[in-house]
Amino acid sequence: MRKDLFKFRGRFDFSPNPLEIGRPVFRDEGSADNFFLLKMYSLPESSYDEFYNFHLRHFIGKHPDQEKFFYNSVFEILSVRINYYQRIDPFSKKHPIHLEYLASLSAFKKSILKNDKWSNSLAIDRILGEKHSENEELKLRIIELEAQIRQFQQFEPSEKISITKGSLATFMDILRQFQSLQHPSGSKILTFQGYSSWYKLISKYFVHGDKDIPMATAQNYFSPESSIKYTEISPKDKIFEIISKT
Repeated sequence: MRKDLFKFRGRFDFSPNPLEIGRPVFRDEGSADNFFLLKMYSLPESSYDEFYNFHLRHFIGKHPDQEKFFYNSVFEILSVRINYYQRIDPFSKKHPIHLEYLASLSAFKKSILKNDKWSNSLAIDRILGEKHSENEELKLRIIELEAQIRQFQQFEPSEKISITKGSLATFMDILRQFQSLQHPSGSKILTFQGYSSWYKLISKYFVHGDKDIPMATAQNYFSPESSIKYTEISPKDKIFEIISKT
């Protein structure tokens, strides 16, 4: 927000114009919208036109060709704040004062409509409404994603299974044997499409000694034998053989 939109009272000015905004010592111009609304809340509805025109004259005195910008800025401030109070929990302890703020905001917004020479009010409300809808959709999406994360975290182990240092190739040989195991009926016990499930499983849930197993390393053990990535297991590491009891 532009810092010159509204007229602040002078620093250490303890007798300011009653329509000026701000504190007598510290000028937090970054919160000009809040000070503008705080002043508006304190005014009777009969003073709304005078209040708006007072700050309009201040602004266009420095920027003669930007009355439209001033109107749009004030109208957007009002619309955003109305939307904010409409979404607050109605059972809040501050609900009564929020209703008073809403009434003042709505009355002030209605009072400045006659200054809309460009018929921008509906467009601003429509744009803000679209932004609000987008924000609500994003909030729902965030809730969905957080639920998915919590669901995934249920399957995250507190620690990985450690393969004794030096036994990685032996372990991989055992898993390779699992791939070809058959039931006495002749059907394979494990069926799978491709090898990614194997090497991702190993990289995710196992460590070699105290070191993580890079996915690329695991992938080398579970690639087609024709692949240049394929890692052959030395006969000295093939120390177990899984055999059927029948």
